[in-house]
Amino acid sequence: IHFNMRNHAKDADHALVITQILHKRNHVVHGCCTFEDDLSVLAAMVAEMLHLTGPDVQGIMGAKQKGLFYDMMIRDVEGYDEVDVTPFAVPSFSIRNEQNLTHYMKMMAFPLILKLEHGSGSAGIVMVESEENCLQAYRDLVWQTERHKKQGGSGLGFADTYVLMEYVPGSEHGVDLIIFRGELVAIFIRDRFMTVDGPPKESICVMPSQLSYDKQQEIIFAAYWTCRKLGLDDGVFNVDIRFDKYDVPKILEVNGRMGGGYIREWIYNLYNIDLVVSLFQVSLGIWPRFGYLAPCGAMAGTFLTNTSHSSVLDDENLSNNLMSVYDNDTVFFQALRNITNCGQGDFEKPRATLAVRGESVHHAIDLLKNCCRILNVNDSFYVLNAL
Repeated sequence: IHFNMRNHAKDADHALVITQILHKRNHVVHGCCTFEDDLSVLAAMVAEMLHLTGPDVQGIMGAKQKGLFYDMMIRDVEGYDEVDVTPFAVPSFSIRNEQNLTHYMKMMAFPLILKLEHGSGSAGIVMVESEENCLQAYRDLVWQTERHKKQGGSGLGFADTYVLMEYVPGSEHGVDLIIFRGELVAIFIRDRFMTVDGPPKESICVMPSQLSYDKQQEIIFAAYWTCRKLGLDDGVFNVDIRFDKYDVPKILEVNGRMGGGYIREWIYNLYNIDLVVSLFQVSLGIWPRFGYLAPCGAMAGTFLTNTSHSSVLDDENLSNNLMSVYDNDTVFFQALRNITNCGQGDFEKPRATLAVRGESVHHAIDLLKNCCRILNVNDSFYVLNAL
């Protein structure tokens, strides 16, 4: 079906038209899912209209709209009377204009995070330190929004709105969950290390997590029950968590689709589980079944951006340089997007990931340090030296 669905404010209309086309053509659909963040709401709507297995539409809308997500975490939800997830919520408020912004920033303590309300990843994220800084950052974001409306994954097909949220200082962790009929089938945790300067964007990642067993259990509890509170009972989902200064896990955001970028490759290499296959199984109403989940080694990786690493990425000898360091089973290079889709400024997204596999996390970090040193990926090398 060739269909223009870029205006996501009309997703309900798009879903209706798509299902009507399917019925008219007598197509029998057994499952519906997506890997694109901006299509998560539409896919959930189509699945619901066709009575297929999938996440709750309101829950997916909450995951996509950051201000609504906070509201759903702290208020009562009809049909949900289990674990209270309020302690895991991070105060977040939708921003539609400067008056809105002025009102909410007086209710919270700086520093704060300002970002796109419907965005994904690190696109459009800014840390603000004062009211004056916040207002200027907002004006800059509004200006940049106009320039980046066609950039995929920015969520600008939904609305030109932003979210102001409390900044949570502490260790950050990425979580990927497979949930079927409300049951937790599998969960994978990785540790994320942020950039040293500027807004908090992921710089280095390691898997499996080096947190203690108790801390990992806290993460599992918070991520799983937050998904359940939203109604994300069927699917593969991605959650960002930080431990605050009181050591309480805080849910920064939930993505109503499987994690992107390097995540699928890492989980497959360490656990021999393909998240794409798992998502297809759930969408078809099939329970994904696995044996004992124990990692086979460890991964450590870094992001490469066009701004900081163009000389490395544009080097015609990049493949040879990588192979001169390690073999194919040790080093993993993954191009995420072409140069024209990387964005600029606060909207810049990673162009590629560079990762290595080791016998342990410490071994993988040492291998990655050596790789970054040889390739002159200096900013990542500095972060790695601090680990």
